[in-house]
Amino acid sequence: MADFTSSIWSWGIGLVTVISIIALFVFAMKLSGRRKKPGEQAESVGHVWDEDLHELNNPLPRWWLNLYLLTLIWGGIYLFLYPGLGSFSGYRNWSQQNQYVAEVEQAELQYGPIYAQFLNQDLNDLARNPAALTIGARLFATYCTTCHGSDAGGANGLPNLTDQDWLYGGDPQSIKTSIMDGRQGVMIAWQDILGTEGVFNVAEYVRTLS
Repeated sequence: MADFTSSIWSWGIGLVTVISIIALFVFAMKLSGRRKKPGEQAESVGHVWDEDLHELNNPLPRWWLNLYLLTLIWGGIYLFLYPGLGSFSGYRNWSQQNQYVAEVEQAELQYGPIYAQFLNQDLNDLARNPAALTIGARLFATYCTTCHGSDAGGANGLPNLTDQDWLYGGDPQSIKTSIMDGRQGVMIAWQDILGTEGVFNVAEYVRTLS
């Protein structure tokens, strides 16, 4: 719930939701108790089509009612475990932010050691490291191809990275600065997005393109 709303809205939403599920459950149970006795004729509801096609008040199929009851039970379990009742965060206390933090922590555990081995290496040494270049190529494909193209030839009006013409210098340090801090054109700063190790890997990959 937004910060500017009163807590009464949260309670109201939760109460209406719970009462609705209970009411539907009771209604479904009442319908499930209806059985047509052997030989009993179903009553007409009064609707007739094409002169002789009558709508009959037959009980609903058992499989349909059972499936409907299962959906109500599942809905109740879901609302208990996850957010959905106003500001109630659910028993599992799930949120998009918590999931994001958990995924970042998992990625750090998985990829942190891989990047750590490149952190203190010289750029020239990284240029000869196949593993670093492979990672740099993947990062380039993910973050850089929109402007520079999948072949690094550059989109319209944007730099071609495959030739020997460099606007801000083609040495490793200049490329690193361009990636980390961005340039005054349309190049944004990638330091916070790629991280230091990612910048090193992309820089060395870019150098290999020309």
